[in-house]
Amino acid sequence: MRRSKNPYVFATALNRHPVRDFFRRLALFPLLLILLLTAGNLIASNNLHLETEYATIPKLPADMEGFSILQLSDLHGTAFGSGQSRISQLLHSVSCSCVVLTGDMCGPDGSADSLYDLLDALPKNTPVYLLCGDEDPSYLDPSAHGSLSPYADWAQRLVDRGVIILDEPILITRGRNDRARLWLVPRELYALNLDNLSFTFTAQLNDLNSRSSLTANEAAKKRVAEYQVARAARIRESLRSMKDGDVQISVGHAPYSRAEAIQLMENAQEGVFHLRDAALAISGHYTGGPWRLPWGGPVWGDGFGWFPGDEGISGWNWLSGLPQYISPGLGCGKLCPWQPFRLFNSPVIPRIILSSSIH
Repeated sequence: MRRSKNPYVFATALNRHPVRDFFRRLALFPLLLILLLTAGNLIASNNLHLETEYATIPKLPADMEGFSILQLSDLHGTAFGSGQSRISQLLHSVSCSCVVLTGDMCGPDGSADSLYDLLDALPKNTPVYLLCGDEDPSYLDPSAHGSLSPYADWAQRLVDRGVIILDEPILITRGRNDRARLWLVPRELYALNLDNLSFTFTAQLNDLNSRSSLTANEAAKKRVAEYQVARAARIRESLRSMKDGDVQISVGHAPYSRAEAIQLMENAQEGVFHLRDAALAISGHYTGGPWRLPWGGPVWGDGFGWFPGDEGISGWNWLSGLPQYISPGLGCGKLCPWQPFRLFNSPVIPRIILSSSIH
């Protein structure tokens, strides 16, 4: 007798439940969607890339044409590979006129280890300027610490490696007889009362000098007071040496709001920097969101509300004729505690090129 090829030919047919099968498949859909979104976010939020941006400055001196600023912002202690290897690979063939770090570069615990590694990844033989952010530790330390410097230990290590702390105007010159002049001006100086700064720290210094002896903490406090008095004098000298035709770039951590920019332009006083003289403003702070909709804008912005768009948070905006570029940044900080990581938000290193023509 020939055997049946199907040993279960006489078995009772299995009972299938179409409704149950449907709901079983339906239950798998959210899981699949979550997996797809997670994978997409991992790809998007780790897709470090370089963006070239052009800043049009109509009266830019010819010798400053093509001057480029590599801006890194809001690192927040993030490590992009061992020793910032991914940043190093991205920038290995990039040239620029200067590097500007626009704040919140240290980690949440104040550690600057990732920032030290970052220095090795930057273009060689290029000046590096650091403007501290609101989540960075203070770069000055009025208490006794590891050195006799007014700088905090973490900042002194940067200074020892050639980083320039941007707390006063920096003059950059080009061309024959240094005729083309560009100033990097810290944002705070457009509202700083120099007389008050000088008076406050001169009084503090006089008080400390009147004492017969100083404790270690008082000696450190004296060093900071001396630094601030000398800094005020250098800022005042920069004001006197500025010329018509000099290019001013306002460098800040937090961007200007439109209302703030208008107020500074309209209420400028003598003896301070005038924002209306600035040709460009660069900043960071908002990290682009940090949660964004795929192919869309930020979900929520501090001070902006829900789904505010990029205006004033990321990219270019105009402030009564002043172009402002806001970097999307690299990491994620404490600005929005319920958004503790970047979501569909690629980290960006912008390279801003100055030009007298529109690109």
